[in-house]
Amino acid sequence: GVSKKDIIHTWRFNALNYWIAPLQILAKQVKEKTKINPSKVNMIPLAIDVEKFANNNITKEEARKLLNVPEDAIIAGIIGRIDEQKGQLTLIKAIKILKAKGLNVKCLIVGSKTLHEAHKYETAIREYITANVLENDVYLRPFNEKVEMVYKAFDLFVMASKWESFGMVTVESMASGIPVIGTNAGGTVELLDKGKLGTLFEPFNEQELAEKIEEFLKNK
Repeated sequence: GVSKKDIIHTWRFNALNYWIAPLQILAKQVKEKTKINPSKVNMIPLAIDVEKFANNNITKEEARKLLNVPEDAIIAGIIGRIDEQKGQLTLIKAIKILKAKGLNVKCLIVGSKTLHEAHKYETAIREYITANVLENDVYLRPFNEKVEMVYKAFDLFVMASKWESFGMVTVESMASGIPVIGTNAGGTVELLDKGKLGTLFEPFNEQELAEKIEEFLKNK
């Protein structure tokens, strides 16, 4: 969202033959925030190996055993590096709200902290879990290369990032057949077709996220 119409950026960008954007929202930003010739801006979506996710034969029960999480609970999952901008704590706070209502919803957070960064945020997450007695409701697991197996453990995927340009995990979740609740910001809005292909909530709003999860539980 930062304007880059200064002389240096303009010189650099006009030296390009093409600017490739993976989503319409990003192509629009380039045209609005720079002085590049609009005819040079093209959209080519990013892609995944759909078969890897759609035809994964591992069962939910097997996936949950491998990840050591409850087999009988509704599990909302989030995948991504441990970083404040990724919103893991927002999901945890939403789980606390749902627990207070007597709803059996757990969350599984999969990801490792960015190298040399995010130590304070990871500590804050663990301290929040302990302070609110959520040890049996929130499960933290390191990044797993068999990510297609991880999706199978979820009932619901949450994209909680403050702003995501193109969230591959959102697309992977959809390919895995996992419903998505995502933030009403950045490329997530376009990937979920403004809420037609998933549910949207405002970033860092745990109360609204809790409400959306509760709606999900009631919507067959």
